[in-house]
Amino acid sequence: MRRITVLLICLLSTQAFAQSEIPAPVKLGDGEIVFARGEDEEITVTFAGREIYRNYYVRADQPIKVDDEDVVLIAVGPGGNACGPSTLIVTLPEGTVDAQAVIVGEECGSPTPSVNANEILFVPYLVPGAKDLVKSWAPSTGLVSVGEISYVPKAGSTWGNFDAKTADRAHAVLDNAEIYAATMTLVGSKFDELVLLLGVSGPPELINGKYVAAFGCQPHACGVANGFLGLDLGAKTVYAATRFSEGTETFWPVDFKAWPQVLQNSYEASKQP
Repeated sequence: MRRITVLLICLLSTQAFAQSEIPAPVKLGDGEIVFARGEDEEITVTFAGREIYRNYYVRADQPIKVDDEDVVLIAVGPGGNACGPSTLIVTLPEGTVDAQAVIVGEECGSPTPSVNANEILFVPYLVPGAKDLVKSWAPSTGLVSVGEISYVPKAGSTWGNFDAKTADRAHAVLDNAEIYAATMTLVGSKFDELVLLLGVSGPPELINGKYVAAFGCQPHACGVANGFLGLDLGAKTVYAATRFSEGTETFWPVDFKAWPQVLQNSYEASKQP
């Protein structure tokens, strides 16, 4: 297995939304993939009268050719706007009458398929500190792992060239190598938790040109599990916090009252509904 290193990933995962329209049937071989909404609001996916999948969000594309075989890619998931959909791969192997289905990515952050003539690659979107497997699907091999991809912040990025105005989300702050390293040193073993709790966010706030405040929450748990990342650009210092609905708060540095007043105020404001 080859190891792949990514210097910077800025892609946002595709967002899935609960839908009002049912996809039109999609032809596959001599049959059709048919979609129907049930009484429980889930959308069923059937071929030749046999159910092959069901969920609340389903979006189908027209068949494509992979290694000369017809393949239908269907974006599926539970709905909501915090996580990208998974991919359902549907095929009808030659000489068969039953469609075969394989699902790729059932967790938040599922990779978007990248199609070429011989295979479909699934390169995961990585959050800071993460690593994951790159997978490939082809009719002859099925779904296999072909390499490992690791998150690495942007080479040469420093406190001095950090531009808060270009950051479109909390995680983008950590694309900066020096800020990334300072944050890891500050929070230690809680780094992955902090990143998770910044997973859903808007653009960071630049305050007085000297401070940055980034707010976020865990996907599907906003208001329950929340994160905060603050920067003092002049002092080149990171401040961070996590907060859970049961009232548990953790601060780095620990003495919250010693934080810059501007960042104290921003953190307290983030508690407001």
